Amino acid sequence: MFKKEILLSFIFLVFVLCMSVLLHANINIKEYNNNNSNDNNNNNNDNIQYYINNVCGQCRYLEEMMINETVLSVKNFMTKYVPNLCESAAMALSYAVVLASKKNDVNPMYAAAIAYVESNFNPAAISSSGAAGIFQVMKFNRINKNSVDFGINSESGIRVLRRCLNKTNNNCIESYICYVYGENGYKLKIDSPDLPPTVNRLSVILMVNKIYNCGNFVYY
Repeated sequence: MFKKEILLSFIFLVFVLCMSVLLHANINIKEYNNNNSNDNNNNNNDNIQYYINNVCGQCRYLEEMMINETVLSVKNFMTKYVPNLCESAAMALSYAVVLASKKNDVNPMYAAAIAYVESNFNPAAISSSGAAGIFQVMKFNRINKNSVDFGINSESGIRVLRRCLNKTNNNCIESYICYVYGENGYKLKIDSPDLPPTVNRLSVILMVNKIYNCGNFVYY
């Protein structure tokens, strides 16, 4: 009986030792896997960070360069048609037009041409009908109805222009007629003999500057 108890105790002790070894081994395996997982995650994070810092950074740099070149093109267009427009004002207006054009997928040179025939790039221009700013935007179309900021005016006007381009399948002249007469009744005016003189002015400007693709943002 005594020997049997010793044998059972011995077997129990071996069992406990085996379980202890297995548990310890399992912990080590988990730690190893966790460490490898952390290393992989760190490597992935490092790779992602490298991509963001380098590849995306280069893309942003190139995009910014292209935007700046487009701003200069628009600025040169503005000072060509309004020579007394000072450089700093032309630069600020150009930047606002380009950013709003890019956001709404409109050719910035086309947008600039419309701003010219609408207001001669005068941010303080107000018509007898209440249209205001360089894009002569009516109050109900303004993003901020009480703001006279030329950036907000550009965004408001070009947003309307984008809707008109959508309605006219990116037709440059019909889109402008839509812009002038509104999105609902413009079709009645397309073949009208009494269109405002700004329509002919715009046609000439687009032709002289070879602006044919009006509905897409184009880098220059």
